[in-house]
Amino acid sequence: TEDLQRFGVEIDDLRRDGATPGVRAVVEHWTGISATWFGEGWELTRLVHGRLALELRAILRGVALVIGHLRRLDHDPLATHIRLTRSEKLRAVGGALLSSKMPAEFG
Repeated sequence: TEDLQRFGVEIDDLRRDGATPGVRAVVEHWTGISATWFGEGWELTRLVHGRLALELRAILRGVALVIGHLRRLDHDPLATHIRLTRSEKLRAVGGALLSSKMPAEFG
């Protein structure tokens, strides 16, 4: 709740059909922090092997796609329900199989 207060967000703002400037600002802040943390955690995919490495890369690539959606929506998660399409899910899994490179969304 500290961040909500810092950005001037009231609980009722979270019940709207679209984000207020404060909601957009706090979601942008949280998205940036999350991207940084997931980027720092990407190293784990290099420390493990086999199926676990592939699963971690696929999960993190899915997270990167969600972060991309939030950024394209100008950090307004209230306007629509963010869901990965079937092709995006396949892209996350395929990317995990074909590349160990960290997604650009993480920094």
